[in-house]
Amino acid sequence: MSLLLLEAPKLDIFAKKNCDTQNDSSTKKESHSQLHTKKHPESIICCKNCRQIITKDEFSMVVDGYHEHLQCNPHGFTFVFRCFREVWHVAQAGPPCLKDSWFPGFYWTIVHCNQCFVHLGWQFSTSPSPTKGDVFWGLLTDRLSHIRTDP
Repeated sequence: MSLLLLEAPKLDIFAKKNCDTQNDSSTKKESHSQLHTKKHPESIICCKNCRQIITKDEFSMVVDGYHEHLQCNPHGFTFVFRCFREVWHVAQAGPPCLKDSWFPGFYWTIVHCNQCFVHLGWQFSTSPSPTKGDVFWGLLTDRLSHIRTDP
């Protein structure tokens, strides 16, 4: 019997370590307003690494006034992500955590593609055991691909 070893993707190519912004609300608003969200025709959104279907544009949502967010974690890594109310084919990595949440009062959990295990973003919920209406996902823009479904 032989084993096939797969090399895990290197995370440093995905996250930028340079939080030029402070985590106060005025800087967050500036950062949000500087982002340019592309309007895609109706499309399916897939994992960029393996093409697994993750969500659709129709499930995009606005959280704290924005669909797309720019945030910096306590380790200095900056992430750009978009918010969705429904996703498929993702798995949680670890227990929900309230500490250092970008959305006060929301627990966060890292989510990855359940096919290739690439980190796709986070699940945010109002409780550690959320129901369908109490949850949304922040998916990293540089880990996603769009496939047009309109003619």
